[in-house]
Amino acid sequence: MCNVFTVAKKLCEARNWKVSNLELQKMLYISQVLHIGMFNHHLFRGDFEAWDYGPVVPDVYHKFKIFGNKPIQQWAFPEMNEECSEEENGFISAVSKLLSDLKPFQLVNLTHRKGTAWESVYVPGAKNIYISEDAMQQEYSDVWKKKE
Repeated sequence: MCNVFTVAKKLCEARNWKVSNLELQKMLYISQVLHIGMFNHHLFRGDFEAWDYGPVVPDVYHKFKIFGNKPIQQWAFPEMNEECSEEENGFISAVSKLLSDLKPFQLVNLTHRKGTAWESVYVPGAKNIYISEDAMQQEYSDVWKKKE
């Protein structure tokens, strides 16, 4: 299992360091939902909360909030001693490619769709509302997985 900051760094690298905190939060969430749905376990440690602008990993948000809506800079990442597995790296690479050309509003639209785990627990103005992995698994089944 990866560290959330390792995944975040790989997602930023894949977009040539042109990722805002808002975009990063959406990409982390989509990565986690897809991984939980496809592999039945999370990609990284890190809890999501339902905030006004969508799902957020508070630790990641607070680490990078100094950048506002500007791209997160490489120097701001903490030193990581652990690596993701080869399979996890392949998954992150595939998700990065899937999301690489999406604009911020498109990422927001994906995470705010009807039936998402965020949408099911969101309360305007509230924080500290946890989004469970079970809810993300349900989102994958209901929203992301193609109906056969």
